[in-house]
Amino acid sequence: MHKTVYYAVAGLGLELQVPQTFNLDVILPSFTDFKSKFSEEIPIISRVEVSFNELSYDLKEAKLLSDISNFWQDRFKFYEYGDQYLTILKSEDGQFEWSMLSSKDFKKVRIKAASFNKYKENVLTWFLMVIFAQASLSENTILIHASVVENGLNAFAFLGKSGTGKSTHSRLWLENIPGFSLLNDDNPAIRLINGEVLIFGTPWSGKTACYRNEKRKLAGFVRLKQGPQNTLTFMENTDKLISVLPSCSAIRWNADLFSSMTDILIQIVQIIPIANLVCLPNAEAASLSYTNLST
Repeated sequence: MHKTVYYAVAGLGLELQVPQTFNLDVILPSFTDFKSKFSEEIPIISRVEVSFNELSYDLKEAKLLSDISNFWQDRFKFYEYGDQYLTILKSEDGQFEWSMLSSKDFKKVRIKAASFNKYKENVLTWFLMVIFAQASLSENTILIHASVVENGLNAFAFLGKSGTGKSTHSRLWLENIPGFSLLNDDNPAIRLINGEVLIFGTPWSGKTACYRNEKRKLAGFVRLKQGPQNTLTFMENTDKLISVLPSCSAIRWNADLFSSMTDILIQIVQIIPIANLVCLPNAEAASLSYTNLST
């Protein structure tokens, strides 16, 4: 027997069919504030069936697209399988395996679950992040790798390669600029709605437990780079797109999804100011970015 549950992330619905025995408050703790009910006003972007039943596929007919993952390392495989995608994840000891078959737009997904306690990471949470990142593109939404602070009205998103200090820069804002709090520390969602750019908290926040089901008006991007002194410059024209694009989540092998993401981003960067900040991890860097972006 299965039960149907709903979650709303950035105002977009995920429908999950899971076994009755699944305690989703335990399995998906970061989703607690995103529980929802079916509503005609919340578009369902993906329907996901999760079970312990084996999926039917033949790896001999699958085309390997990637076995590279910073998060899963060599336990990850991503295939093209006819008109579907197949993702396989293995536990560290190799004894347990999760698999996911999805339509290429990720609107329809089937997941074969394995033992939850054999994974240090929450596999289902990660699968749902992948699904949301692709399926939400049809609703002018982008999942982006960033740390975000907000002051109750506006939000500012800090971008950069892993290790460049996004979380540190957010912390410096919180410690030195009154009125700011953390909205999300890893994977916020950005939506373009009627010409306005909004940024949302999500159930995916990296190592920081910040799972806020709230939205703010996006007032600026800051792309960070470590350096010997604090220097800020604003980007223009195509440099704006190039600076944000690497932080966005879309499957590069799917031309339709990648094109959708790029089209949405082109509209966003025409509206939102983007600064490049070469900085030290100090209060002066936070003050510099705040002063320039809030004026």
